[in-house]
Amino acid sequence: MINEKLNDLIKEAMLNHDHTRLEVVRSIKAMFTNFEKEGKALTEADEAKLLLKMVSQREDSIIQYFKAGRQDLADKETTELAILKEYTPAQASDDEIAEYTKEVCQRFVQENGSVAMKDMKAILAMVQEKYSTANGKVVSSVVKEYGK
Repeated sequence: MINEKLNDLIKEAMLNHDHTRLEVVRSIKAMFTNFEKEGKALTEADEAKLLLKMVSQREDSIIQYFKAGRQDLADKETTELAILKEYTPAQASDDEIAEYTKEVCQRFVQENGSVAMKDMKAILAMVQEKYSTANGKVVSSVVKEYGK
């Protein structure tokens, strides 16, 4: 888990005088700390979701800064995004998620006789056990195919 390494990463960034990395690692630590303050235990899946949320925020900011003509801020966000991606675990592709969803649907059909849209929540939960950040749209499209 990255949460256990954050203090060492902060120390390393300080020793290397890498202010941008220090800022990013501190923001990760702050997000994790806030999550834990809500009384929840931080798991690897939670870490991945929080890091992906930070990546998404940076990507949105970059777009907004480009639209506003603020190249300097867009460059800063791009640098931070690259650092964040170093700590973000590799994600399954949409094809891998779709393939696994098909397997889950086949098991669901064997157990229940069919798949309907009302089963979406249960199927999505099963897929997210393996791929915690699975795209709901991908899962939904596969379930719709089986529901016909």
